[in-house]
Amino acid sequence: MNINFEYYKTFYYVTIYGSISKAANFLHISQPAITKSIQKLEQELDMTLLYRTPKGVCLTENGKIFFEFIKNGVESFMNGEHKLTALNHLETGLLRIGASTTITKYFLLPYIEKFHKTYPKIDISITNHLTNTLLSLLKKGSLDFLLVNLPMKSDDSLNVIPCAKLHDCFARKFRI
Repeated sequence: MNINFEYYKTFYYVTIYGSISKAANFLHISQPAITKSIQKLEQELDMTLLYRTPKGVCLTENGKIFFEFIKNGVESFMNGEHKLTALNHLETGLLRIGASTTITKYFLLPYIEKFHKTYPKIDISITNHLTNTLLSLLKKGSLDFLLVNLPMKSDDSLNVIPCAKLHDCFARKFRI
């Protein structure tokens, strides 16, 4: 048996709202589409799940049993959808950056501050280390991106984009 998840979802909302019209309004689909979805689910299961009444719907005994089994699953799927939507819209999440201490201090921090003001619910993790260690962490998936000094050993698996020119300066105590 391979039942379309939308049938489960429709049955869930009809049960929660106790009404086909209220479920249709919530899901933004027509009442006939809801009815058809419920009918297809009942055909697949070969049993009646809902009684239609003038005041809405009520579950049959089979419907009550079935609802208890699908309720947590449907809610888990919907929570997953909401979480992915929030991640996609940068409403939540974690950004893992690798950078040298110098780049972090003199280049990255102003951008981090601006990003955090724009996306306050995104957590930011910065790992400071040597370039080779950071490259290894990136390849293992422990970091999302790096800011490192160029030139570096070329690697075809990486997309390297120069983003700024920094000029290093060394000072030495001069003996008179």
